[in-house]
Amino acid sequence: MDFLFFYPKFLFTQNILRYQEAIKPLLDSKLTYVDSYISLINESELYKEIIKKIREEANVEEFNNLSTPTLKFNYVLSNQHISLNSLNSLILDNIQFNCSNIFFEKINTRLDDNDIIKAFERITKNFSLKNVASNYHEELKSSGYNLLDRITASVENELYFPVLEFSKSYIRIMSVVSFLDSDGIRSKRVCIVKINRENGQVSFYVNGKIGKFKLKNLDSITINSPLSFFQEIKLLIGKYLSIVYESKKNVYKKEREKMFIFCKKMNNLMIGQESNTLKEYLFSTLKRQIKTISKKMNTLNNNVKLNEEIIERIQGKIFSTYLGEYITQGFPEDTLKKNSIEKGCTCYPTKISFKGQELSRGRASARNKNFPLTFESVFYSLNTDIEISGELDEFTLAWFDKPFFPEKKDLSVSQTTIKINKGYFSIVILNKKYKNREMVEFIERTIRTAIS
Repeated sequence: MDFLFFYPKFLFTQNILRYQEAIKPLLDSKLTYVDSYISLINESELYKEIIKKIREEANVEEFNNLSTPTLKFNYVLSNQHISLNSLNSLILDNIQFNCSNIFFEKINTRLDDNDIIKAFERITKNFSLKNVASNYHEELKSSGYNLLDRITASVENELYFPVLEFSKSYIRIMSVVSFLDSDGIRSKRVCIVKINRENGQVSFYVNGKIGKFKLKNLDSITINSPLSFFQEIKLLIGKYLSIVYESKKNVYKKEREKMFIFCKKMNNLMIGQESNTLKEYLFSTLKRQIKTISKKMNTLNNNVKLNEEIIERIQGKIFSTYLGEYITQGFPEDTLKKNSIEKGCTCYPTKISFKGQELSRGRASARNKNFPLTFESVFYSLNTDIEISGELDEFTLAWFDKPFFPEKKDLSVSQTTIKINKGYFSIVILNKKYKNREMVEFIERTIRTAIS
């Protein structure tokens, strides 16, 4: 009789213990990202990633029907469908790949684990211990931590480091500051730094909020843009990790040249076949005509002598004019865009800026993102100058969305603007809504391959 009485009580006790263990993350954590970081999160993409993790264990329909982030996070945590560490990692990834601004750097420094641990200890001592509640101090481990669920930038205009982590292949650091943006709303400026320990490539991901403020715990440095925040975090991380960045002054012109070659390749995938067909038909005729006119000009004025180089340049300009009319009048842009996708075209230029002869600046722009630059007559009027320049310092690319967002139309695109100068190499992702890990990593990988 006693046994029969004790057994259900024992089961009840065990269930209570299991429940307490399940909700322990919620008791220990305030889930600060719900209030503090939600503006940095792409919710729809985050929920897709959570569903991938919990699909086999949880009721996905029940998860989707929950109306707020708090309810969704509590659901997956309290039911042990996902660990708090895993949720923190998913949210960090989501914030990183939702940032609009990406800056490329490279280091030649080899970092061993001890170097990283010492750097983390210094960052923790100089920042985290001072602006993180004392009951979280034991979590600030020199081997790294991700405390997005607990650490928020609660003091305005002070720099926080809620994430310091590393593995054999990478280092990742998240810095964040609260400030009043240009609309007078309390917002967050975030920079996530990812260092590839194998090849030295460094990416800085910065969100695009507008506003000016001074960092009280970093020498009262003024931050007025994503660029200025990147520049300060770059210096700070360089100092603590004792790393030296590759000088942009030594590589920026080569990077411009390589991006020119990349854009030219994308244009060729779009209209290369049509251009070659017309060139075969016209080139010999054009050359004969130019030489005939050259002789007549020389007869009028014997100081005028067109050598082969000048003849080829004139030939190129005239051909570009004919090609412009041939393309813009002869082919629907959708047809050539579809054909270019089949040939492996991933994007196309919609806007370019370049230094022409005698350092004059040239610009060409399409009507909108749905029109490749090759369908604008202004492109052809500048085509020869662009070829002579051989480098691009600022340009906009439209990337086909379909590989990353199956629900999008085949020819739907998202734009990125790339700037290359002596100080920095930046990518600005212009689509605010449609950004995910696959898309951002693909764009990064494609651009890095092009400039390597």
